[in-house]
Amino acid sequence: MLIVMFSGIDALLTLMLVERGAYEANPMMAPLVGGSAVAFTLVKIGLTAGGVVLLTQLARMRPSAASPWACCCTRCWGFTGR
Repeated sequence: MLIVMFSGIDALLTLMLVERGAYEANPMMAPLVGGSAVAFTLVKIGLTAGGVVLLTQLARMRPSAASPWACCCTRCWGFTGR
């Protein structure tokens, strides 16, 4: 829960800095900053919460059951190390 709270704080600080001339460095979140502050915050918190739930579920699996998920995620996101 603490991670999700920090994500909300990060969203608010990001919005404050953008108002003062900074820019969002994350290309996936940058289009949302120019729109609704509420939408930006909800998307940011939602993505963080989803990641926490996914990683928590994967951590509770046996290593043999989690391996296909780990392989799928690393290949989809390009973290193969090659």
